[in-house]
Amino acid sequence: MRKTKAACGKLGLGFLLIVAGLAPAADADFIDYKFPLPSTALVLVGNSQGSGFVVDRGDRLLITNHHIAGGAKEVQVVFPLLDNGRVLVKREHYLKKAPRIKGQVLASDAKIDLALIQLESVPAEVPALRLASASPRIGELTHMVGNPGNSTHAWVRGDGTVSAVSATQMRYENGQKVGARVIELKADGHMGAGASGGPVVDNRGDLIGVMAAGANRGASLYCIDIAEVRHFLGEAHRKRGTAALQKADYHQAVACCNKALGANPDDPLNYNERGAALSFLDRLDEAIADYTMALRLDPKLARAFRNRGSAYFYKDKLEQCIADCTEAIALDPKYVLAYQTRGKAYTKLNRYQEAQADTAKAAELTARK
Repeated sequence: MRKTKAACGKLGLGFLLIVAGLAPAADADFIDYKFPLPSTALVLVGNSQGSGFVVDRGDRLLITNHHIAGGAKEVQVVFPLLDNGRVLVKREHYLKKAPRIKGQVLASDAKIDLALIQLESVPAEVPALRLASASPRIGELTHMVGNPGNSTHAWVRGDGTVSAVSATQMRYENGQKVGARVIELKADGHMGAGASGGPVVDNRGDLIGVMAAGANRGASLYCIDIAEVRHFLGEAHRKRGTAALQKADYHQAVACCNKALGANPDDPLNYNERGAALSFLDRLDEAIADYTMALRLDPKLARAFRNRGSAYFYKDKLEQCIADCTEAIALDPKYVLAYQTRGKAYTKLNRYQEAQADTAKAAELTARK
């Protein structure tokens, strides 16, 4: 399904965030404790509220929408309260009495309408949702949980059927433009404003999407596809790995890159960054394997060629070093580190004229900066 910006305007897509105004307390007190409810949070940002869910217990990470948390530095979240294996659903209790956990916004992307929150803590009974390995199929049944303000309950569950999965352009009522891979659902109408950021899962309980917008009084829902979630989460872990590298915390860098690859194993930058951390730990064979995988995924990644060349240099495989640095220079003729590394390899091989030329070129490029 393809929508132009004009078509989206005609649809009148409302983002599912509730602003101000509280719904009345629920008449029924409890619902059954079923996935994905245990992982789902009520997200509070000033006078606004939405939904979110835990994706990583160890790092205390929660995903929601950009249009909920993207403009904030901190948020507060509330998780479901259990009583004898069932969940209290009185909205008034959650808004006035339930314990709140602070969270810091680590990353946010308006284009794909996702935000990543790091919480101060995660309750012991709250599990992380598993990420589905692939996008859902047309006709697949889905299940969701959110906190729509038009309901007398918190933690409302709904069902839907996948009607389309495609790259889609949308414009929300707040003017936010979204260009992402989107799942369109024919839904049961239980979700409304406040359900944004809630998880959508398949029959196995694996996350396939994130609720983002709706039309036709919730009969049509638009959810950010799992492929976007995986890329977004992988990039966030990788950036944390890069930050650890810069602080010379190489073990932490490897741990972050492992998580990045777990979320998005098809991103060559994840392999390149882990390779760099492994190199600093003198795990050169593993580093070379990572650089090689990065180059399989992106044969034009100049830094992976140079980095692998550097690893070959320290293994005294000088011809391989020169070959990789030459490839890096062909891709990026202004790559100073590639000239420097190749120059060191030439020196070790007593090829002094070529070494001098590379050293001079590196100095010239450095002076231009």
